[in-house]
This record gives sequence, structure tokens and C-alpha cells, in this order.
Amino acid sequence: MTILIRQQVQWQIHFHFQMTFLLVTLKIIQQNFGQQSNLSWSNTQTISDHQSCVYGLSINQEGYRLISCGGDDKQILIMEGSKKEIWHVKQRTHLEGSLMRLSFITNNIFVIQLQLQEYLYIYTKDLTGEFIKSKFLPIQTQSCAIYFPSLYIPSKNLLFHKNGYNVNLIRFNFSASLTEWDCKLELEQTIDFGENATFGTLSDNGELLITWDYKSSSIQIRQYKEKSQS
Repeated sequence: MTILIRQQVQWQIHFHFQMTFLLVTLKIIQQNFGQQSNLSWSNTQTISDHQSCVYGLSINQEGYRLISCGGDDKQILIMEGSKKEIWHVKQRTHLEGSLMRLSFITNNIFVIQLQLQEYLYIYTKDLTGEFIKSKFLPIQTQSCAIYFPSLYIPSKNLLFHKNGYNVNLIRFNFSASLTEWDCKLELEQTIDFGENATFGTLSDNGELLITWDYKSSSIQIRQYKEKSQS
């Protein structure tokens, strides 16, 4: 599998980082569809358990489990609920270091990255129902900027994960059963942007990776291509 550049659009942009852009609270927003297709939003819940800026947020595929990490409060919140219920904190996990980004892989597996750490840590749910750190994957690291979330594409078993100057494509090869942790991790591709001010997102099917980086000051669109079988 290879990600190829399909389009590059020049876009000059001036930006600076402000702590006011980062939320210390998590706001749960509900989407309401009214008559005549009117769309409205309402704040249904505010979670104020973090003691510093919230850097990472991920919800599992079925939508009943939510995780978040605070940058300097060194804690991961693991919450359960749904769109019809209030979210409750079920577990708090602490790590030494500044927590940058995290993502669910399955309902019972998630990954997390720390600032200036050369490992991607994998958490799995044990027999008691608690999430524990179970594995790690070595990856290249430099000082990293936020605002580029880790994104997992279940249909491809691929995690798109930024760390430092690089966007890493990590494949999760699962066994026939997902009831227990049994997965081989493969770092399939690393895209080096040469600096850490890189921001981006994916299409829903994982076919297109769209990025903007300060060094090139351009939007780049890359398309997913399967490796040819030899």
C-alpha cells in the first residue's frame, strides 16, 4: 500500500497558536432535526474533569465509549454513555508526560501518543473491564504540534497517526477473533513533511489523505493505492 500525491494546491495562510483555542472542558453537542429540515444544535453536557487543555478525543465505532486526554494533566478519561444518555467517567488512567493524541482501534483497543516519546502505546481491555497498557510500537519522533488527530479506518485496518515531522500509516492485522488481543502491527509507510506544523484529515473511506503544512504552505491530496502482488 502506498499513499501517492494526487494534487497540491498553494495556499498562503497566517496562523499562530493560542491556548484559548484549546478546551479544558468537553462539550457534548446534540444534533436536532426539526420540521422542514431545519438543523439546530444544543449543548447537552459539559465534562470538566480535565485539569489542562484537552488535546485528544475519540469515540468507538458503536458510539457508546468515549476517551479523551489532557495535555499536561497526564490523564486519560474513559467514558461510557450514548446520544440518549449522560456520559459517565468509568476509568482514569495516568501517564508520565504530555499526552498528545489518541484513537480507538476497536471497542476494546485504543492507542495513545505522548509528546517526544518514540513509542505508540496500545491499551486493551482486561478481564476485569479495565483498560491497561499492553503493547507499544517504535516510531520516529520529534517535537510535535497538535491539531492533527489520529484516525483509524476499520475497512482497511489502517491507523493514520502523526508524530513529530511524520505521518505514519500503521496496519493492524487481527486474528479471526477479536475477543482477545492478538494482532500484529506493521508500520507500512512514513510520510516525512520535514517539520511539525502539519495538519490534516482523511476521507471517510480512507482513500484520500488531505494535509497542509507550514513548510510548503500548500494543501496536498494523496490517494491510497494497494501494493501490487508479486
